[in-house]
Amino acid sequence: MKQSVEYLKKALEYLEKCELESPYSNAVDIESAKIAIQIVELEHEIEDARQLHHIEDMEELKKQRDILIKKIKPEVKI
Repeated sequence: MKQSVEYLKKALEYLEKCELESPYSNAVDIESAKIAIQIVELEHEIEDARQLHHIEDMEELKKQRDILIKKIKPEVKI
């Protein structure tokens, strides 16, 4: 799992470089990509807390994750 996070971080570095050097600078939302990596890291921490039966920690991590998810996908109001 840590390898996948490292891969995502390297991909993000590449995207940041492309954003600076490319005429397609607006093609990728770098901030959303950074938040997505934070969400993946929190998911790993949530799973670790679940396996260790640290329920309070798990709930706090889920709250943090949900806040980040809303930054990427705000709720649609109809």
